Amino acid sequence: MKTFLLLSALLTSSSLAAPATPSVLQWGKYTVTVAVPTSSGQGKTIATIREGQQILVTVRDQILGASLHPLRPGGLPELVLSGFSGGAHCCTTYTMFSQDTGHLENIGILDGGDFGATFKDLDRDGTREILYSSNAIASYDYSHAASPGLETVIGWDGSKLTDQTRKFSWIPWAASRSYQRELFSGTAPEMLRGVLGGYYGNMVLAGQGEAAEQYLQTTLFPKQPVLAAWFSQNRSGLINILHTVPTVSLHLSYSPTLPLSSQH
Repeated sequence: MKTFLLLSALLTSSSLAAPATPSVLQWGKYTVTVAVPTSSGQGKTIATIREGQQILVTVRDQILGASLHPLRPGGLPELVLSGFSGGAHCCTTYTMFSQDTGHLENIGILDGGDFGATFKDLDRDGTREILYSSNAIASYDYSHAASPGLETVIGWDGSKLTDQTRKFSWIPWAASRSYQRELFSGTAPEMLRGVLGGYYGNMVLAGQGEAAEQYLQTTLFPKQPVLAAWFSQNRSGLINILHTVPTVSLHLSYSPTLPLSSQH
């Protein structure tokens, strides 16, 4: 079965284009149809999930993609509708559905932020985890362009999609190593706030918050007093945000029309 459909591309011509043929994916008892806009900058891509002739869900976005990924054990792979708003620094959204319970069920909507997500079976158990770079601390006290990503893992816990980052702690730990090296790149200290946030934030997600603070106090801050002062002022605020990752990015919706008004 064809498991991926390219559902939309941005058109560069301002003239009307010929109507595009909708892409169709048969997913068990449901039919997924995606119709692309017929002209540049006009309208949005529309995805529908049908049972017979009845439309159960409609999703609209500037660009949409559909793929099948085994996110929970048994049954058919789950349907993932991936959307992109087309905006600068925003926004990717992954709406995930299962039919293993006998009916269409939304098992998660992930706000993927700037960076998007990938689906990989990290522990080789037959289901795939969702890896994405959270922008939870983007623009905290630095420019958006200098904002770090927090490497996060979501997976099936036996009953639902939940944060699995600590289980796969090497993912954020590896990211922290990259930020750590950049801290000594010779860049002016005031330009390294986002880098420091990326190092510390990924270490916290990896369960290494105490080790990170010891390293900062004994190795970095004696050489970078400007960063030491910044961290002292912002430590509590960063920790408060880090405790919400990734729960602020993953939610459910039983609405037949998506995205919701609170989304992009």
